[in-house]
Amino acid sequence: MQECEGARLYRLGRGSGEVLPDPAQAVESRTPDGRYTPAVHAPPPSPRPPRPWKRIVLAGLALGLLVLALRALDLELLRRTLANAQALPLVLGLGAYVLCYFARAVRFRLLLVSAAPPLVDLTAVMAVHNLSNMLLPARTGELSWLALAKERYGVPLGEGAVTLLLSRLFDVGGIAAWFLLALLMHAPAAARTELWIVAGLVFTVAGAITFALAPLANFAGRIALGDGASGWRLAVGRKLEALAEHARRVRARGTDVAVFVVTQIQWLCTFVTCWCILVAFGVDFPFLRSILGSTGLSLALILPLNTFGNVGTFEAGWVAGYRLAGMEQGAAAATAVGAHVAILVFALVLAAAAAVVMRSGRRRGWSG
Repeated sequence: MQECEGARLYRLGRGSGEVLPDPAQAVESRTPDGRYTPAVHAPPPSPRPPRPWKRIVLAGLALGLLVLALRALDLELLRRTLANAQALPLVLGLGAYVLCYFARAVRFRLLLVSAAPPLVDLTAVMAVHNLSNMLLPARTGELSWLALAKERYGVPLGEGAVTLLLSRLFDVGGIAAWFLLALLMHAPAAARTELWIVAGLVFTVAGAITFALAPLANFAGRIALGDGASGWRLAVGRKLEALAEHARRVRARGTDVAVFVVTQIQWLCTFVTCWCILVAFGVDFPFLRSILGSTGLSLALILPLNTFGNVGTFEAGWVAGYRLAGMEQGAAAATAVGAHVAILVFALVLAAAAAVVMRSGRRRGWSG
């Protein structure tokens, strides 16, 4: 098999006596004697505030989605929903949310090659990462993972970016799997044959992307780098080769199946959280149907279209998902607002606890 460019630079860099932490960080530069030189690693990126016109667009998007989702909102029903919230289901929902963070930490530890962070500290990092994604627009909060992974565990930026991309690919597969399961359980008998066909196609594509990612990315990278590629094609080609190299290394460790299983557990915990919130608000809704509704929310939030604080995006995804699951429009709108408040409070509480854990981790030498 032909050696990809990232791996070749990694090997040649080692031949010069300096070890490159990750092939994804290698750049194609030569010394006067013709040898490749190791890459220079840039400092971790920090999220930059959007430009003024982007703020206007995001604010307009948030307002439009909010109006669309809550146009049937009954304020009296919302007041009763929030006033009658029960504490025990909310506490159970918070517990399920903690387990979701823990599953994410396990998944990232399985995907990382250059580091093996303590799970307690990595769970705390997941809490900060998730809150950043909730508060910052257009998925810019994802950069917090790159910065924290490099600062605390010495993970190269390239490896951090590749693990993030891999985790999102597994997320899409996990959401699709749970959505189709819930849909099949509640679809009319006459429509189940067609749904099984759709499910088979989705799982085939998801499986190909998940478990054949290395050859697919390597093939796409060779196409991008062909015929004297330059500019954006060169950048894309190198990123694809770096992705292929890291996917091969994860595959060689035999952790890809474990990552897939942990991802399913992570999303199950997320759906349990949403269902507990419904129970807390006194909504009698079957668990499997709530999975169908919660996948609408999950798909809305995983796309790079989220606004500040997920305002509008959250409500639109929740209402669309739960209307599909059969919830009445007014109840869907009222619970959307309540669920957004509850999950934001969960994220803030866990991020505050994470700050304490991360500070303690520094004293114990868990991070770099």
